[in-house]
Amino acid sequence: MGSRMSANLLMGTTMGLNVMEGIFGMTAADAQAGALKSQLGLMRAESEADIARYAESAQALKAEQSVRFLKSGVTLEGSPLEILDETVRVSGENISAMRAKTTADIMGVKSKASAIRGQGRAALVDGISKAATTYALQTRKTAGPSSKELRKELDNFSTNTGFDEGSYK
Repeated sequence: MGSRMSANLLMGTTMGLNVMEGIFGMTAADAQAGALKSQLGLMRAESEADIARYAESAQALKAEQSVRFLKSGVTLEGSPLEILDETVRVSGENISAMRAKTTADIMGVKSKASAIRGQGRAALVDGISKAATTYALQTRKTAGPSSKELRKELDNFSTNTGFDEGSYK
């Protein structure tokens, strides 16, 4: 009896540790994914600040070009106007490219965080699976007689005692 109790205690402890391993794996993955997700706000803010600085710089360049044209006595029509329009167009394209890169970077971080969370869930499922396997293996080792063995015992009992199973039903 003591051996069976020890085996059951060991089985329970092992199962508990397996589940805890899974929980710790999931908790660590959630923490790592949360840290990545917290970087997203910072990435957006930095990107918008960079874009704002670039837009100010482009606006300053356009203003400087306009002043230079006017100081040199050139009117802002024809080629000079096309140069200013080109400056605005290029800066707009660059700003769009900067936003697209930020969006791609953010999507990459979100994808990585999602993958890490998936690994955490997999760790939890693995821990639970290990616990179930431990339980199944241990109960198989300590299981009582099979149904065939029970049937044989019942038949022997009926024969030896004269007890008919059908009369009891």
